[in-house]
Amino acid sequence: MVEIPAEVRASRVELQCNESVASAIAGIGRTEDIRFSPNNNCLAIAGFAKNKLLCLKVEIQADARGPSVSAHSFMEITSDGIEDAHGLDFIDDKTLAVANRNADVAIVRLPELWNENCHGTAKVLRRISGPRWRRISSPGSLVVTHSPFAQLRLLVCNNYARRVTEHMVSPLLGYISWKNRPLLREGLHIPDGIAVSPDGRWIAVSSHGTNDVKIFDGSTRLDKRAKPAAVLMNAGYPHGLRFTKDGQFIIVADAGRPTVNVYRGRDGWTGEYPPLKTITVLDEETYLRGRNNPLEGGPKGLDIDKSGRVLAITCEEEPLALFSLQCVLAGSVTSPATPAVIGAALRD
Repeated sequence: MVEIPAEVRASRVELQCNESVASAIAGIGRTEDIRFSPNNNCLAIAGFAKNKLLCLKVEIQADARGPSVSAHSFMEITSDGIEDAHGLDFIDDKTLAVANRNADVAIVRLPELWNENCHGTAKVLRRISGPRWRRISSPGSLVVTHSPFAQLRLLVCNNYARRVTEHMVSPLLGYISWKNRPLLREGLHIPDGIAVSPDGRWIAVSSHGTNDVKIFDGSTRLDKRAKPAAVLMNAGYPHGLRFTKDGQFIIVADAGRPTVNVYRGRDGWTGEYPPLKTITVLDEETYLRGRNNPLEGGPKGLDIDKSGRVLAITCEEEPLALFSLQCVLAGSVTSPATPAVIGAALRD
């Protein structure tokens, strides 16, 4: 029997949705990354095995009892630019960068019309691979940041090449990548998740093979020889991760356990950090169903909504689970969460 950490259980937020939405979530198959759109009205999940994205139209509200989340329509997105989709991030509310594990990074545009509960095709605006000597290889997670003069900066985890590459992209020129270079390598072994702090200074990268998260200081000169400024220890098999809005905390999904780890910085991120707390986010039955090897069974994708109220996670056995971020950070102890509507659909 696998021992399930019982320090803290997260407060589950039940997703309010109809049967059609619940069925679409249950049928997404193996998932990887998950992202909220800039306007907070869309939640996109990478359907790795089925070569599609699942986009949910969501509404997030909050009152004295905490956040509530509803999703009453969905769109299943396919495209020539979506194949083995592992990572994704929004450029704007209609445009995404998608990292295809066995191919390249594609910039795709969602359909203009969103009909309730439908299937749509995303238009490929550009494919980015980089020149031969700086080529993207086995892309996993990625993050998009906006740079001066209407430029975009894409940071891409090249999982099995053990590096993070940087790609400067110009939307005004059809999303052409005019600068491509290896950016980070030191201490990375299967970089499997990436996040940038709200102020843009810190770059956090999950290092799956070393069981930790490396944090690099973007205010210094970064290249493949740059050493991490901080290390988040005892992260298990880290995957998705996110900074909180104030930049003080980082939450990291452990793909090998049914937990996420919470870390807190000390006036920035320098030195070594053990987890501040470990939060159980999957029940034992769900975790053990996905426990095919020591690297699997736990959460993979992770994001925080733009209001800073809701933590979302995803994995194959639990395509979508939502939690109160306030309770996660506070470490509120609750009884095991009552399965949400989508949880019931999954078991059926």
